[in-house]
Amino acid sequence: MLSYLSWLSGVLIYRYPRGIAIRNHATQGMIFAVSLFAIAMLARYARPAALGWRGFLLGAGLLIFANLIFITPGRSGYLALLVLVMVTAFSLVSGGKRLILAGIAPLLVGSLLLFSPVARQGIAQGLDEMRSYQTAPQPTDMGVRMVMWQNTVALIKERPWLGCGTGGFSEAYRRQVAGQEGWRGQGADDPHNQFLRTIAEQGILGLLVFLLFIGAFFRQPVRGVYRVLGLGAVLAWCATSIFNSHFSTFVEGRFLYLWCGALLVPPVAETGESEDTEY
Repeated sequence: MLSYLSWLSGVLIYRYPRGIAIRNHATQGMIFAVSLFAIAMLARYARPAALGWRGFLLGAGLLIFANLIFITPGRSGYLALLVLVMVTAFSLVSGGKRLILAGIAPLLVGSLLLFSPVARQGIAQGLDEMRSYQTAPQPTDMGVRMVMWQNTVALIKERPWLGCGTGGFSEAYRRQVAGQEGWRGQGADDPHNQFLRTIAEQGILGLLVFLLFIGAFFRQPVRGVYRVLGLGAVLAWCATSIFNSHFSTFVEGRFLYLWCGALLVPPVAETGESEDTEY
């Protein structure tokens, strides 16, 4: 509601852009995507006694979805939304239909994004920046990522197995770009790719440990809606971390660990509740 009030009135919240109530457009988009995902699961698995809440949930879901499509210009939010829509569709049905529905659902949502001027402009701008980064006179959001990825790959080739050490990326990157002219020679604390950052700092061995860490989420002995909610967010973070380092950024990283810590914790036998307990 704060996002809508800011967008309609033009009054800024703290120092955020118009319509942003949670740190920045990328963070807000991802949090709203997870919120929409949670609403869908809550509506699906609510007990009969809570059916009266489904009208409220539908209204809240529509407001959040409209905000994601028309107000929050975050490409990370769009990507997280598509992944979570796929997970939702996959979890709602069983058998061979689930694969078909999981493939169709994100395509339908993706087509809706193209009808939004905000989403369409943001996606088109990102693609254009990726194509023209080599001739761009000034750094762009996606263009600078292309340059950082190239330099990070070159940095990795120097120490592929053990990397430059935890926290050493900034200094190693500074040495890597020394002598390059213009904005391409600027330093960076983060290559905006979680997997490249992990290899750069901890090497290939560190990447294997990181992948085992992600795999540990999937090994938790939790079933039902809680497992879907937890693993859905993990998959969304894996997707957005191709363009950012969302496992280690302050807000997105801590949100994921708190979220999964709450949802993927094994049930306590002393409570007498089953693992399939619904809302």
